[in-house]
Amino acid sequence: MSAAQTLKSMKNAPRLDKATYDRWSAHFLDVLSLFNLEKYDLEDTSQLVADKVKLEIKVNLEYQKQDRNIRVALSQLTPDTAFNLVNSSFTSKIYWENLKQFNRPNSNEDVDDLLQQFWGLIPEDEINIDEFVRQMSEIRGKIFLINNNTAPSKCSMKKRLLGHFIKCYNGFYMSTVISLRDPTITFQVAVSLIRASQEVYKELHPPSIVVLVDINRNNDNLSSPAAQSKSAVEEKGNPNTSKNASLNGAAGELQIGAWMMEEQSLISIRSVCESDLVFDTGTTNHTLNDQRLLVRIDPVEKLILKASGDSNPVSRVGNVEFKVFNYENEKLFKVIKMEDFWYVPKCTKNLVSGVWLLSKGYQIKSSNGGLSVMSGDSKIIATAKQK
Repeated sequence: MSAAQTLKSMKNAPRLDKATYDRWSAHFLDVLSLFNLEKYDLEDTSQLVADKVKLEIKVNLEYQKQDRNIRVALSQLTPDTAFNLVNSSFTSKIYWENLKQFNRPNSNEDVDDLLQQFWGLIPEDEINIDEFVRQMSEIRGKIFLINNNTAPSKCSMKKRLLGHFIKCYNGFYMSTVISLRDPTITFQVAVSLIRASQEVYKELHPPSIVVLVDINRNNDNLSSPAAQSKSAVEEKGNPNTSKNASLNGAAGELQIGAWMMEEQSLISIRSVCESDLVFDTGTTNHTLNDQRLLVRIDPVEKLILKASGDSNPVSRVGNVEFKVFNYENEKLFKVIKMEDFWYVPKCTKNLVSGVWLLSKGYQIKSSNGGLSVMSGDSKIIATAKQK
């Protein structure tokens, strides 16, 4: 690429200042790679500056020409306040280092803070390994933008990963982690093996599932958890308000069409009556009963699959979040954030999950009293509270 072509391609680029420096940093080494200049600029700059390398070799002449083109292009993007950094004796890499020092005068302190953040990550035991890797990679990327030489290596990321999981769940991953300390095992292989161990743990310790039970349904099987919930609520009385009242009304009044949440083990979900809503706190695929046919929601394929073999597409509507409160003292239990709001056609009921919310024309609202489902005319048709 000639100097003219380089300049033309940079003509409409943003000015290289403090506000845009991080974005430019992310692409600078990519630019060098396009010219095959990474090794030359990163390792041999002193030889080029001192002119110790004889330039009779054709490839060195080409390197020098390309490096000059990049330096000229960078100079066109440099604001007047930093133009004193321009020097024809500089390589593009030296020029870039000067710009970095100008735009990031406290870069060493920034790197130290980020490194402390990297090694000080204290996630929960139940964190998904892919989420943990994402957090580490995000910090590593920020360090790389400032100084790629100080960014944690894959070996360091592996060490940080193993240091966390060896302490999780009273040493459940210990045997796996010890075997992964072998230096010949790469970071990616370690991630894959820990991910597999995490799946084993989930199978041995299935997450609890919360079931939304319609306490006014007439066809409950009295032996089912749903029916037991109904009986318990009728004996105790529901603290929610009447159908058209807010969630903060007088306690003891039974709301028509009210719902409550009930903790269930994974296996007992099979006994839930048809058309129950399943609030799933952590799994990927979801099941519910619809018209006496087992239905599975596949969010990856965006399909709802029935036992009959039929499948219906699901479509995305939007985002939602709501709060779950303690049933007795109304203290906040957890906040559920759902990234996607899905609509499933031909389902008799809605399915609410920790990630997906499937609904047909209903709104989900929350207050200090719990979760409420609102009809199109803003009437409360269902509420939910932690048991």
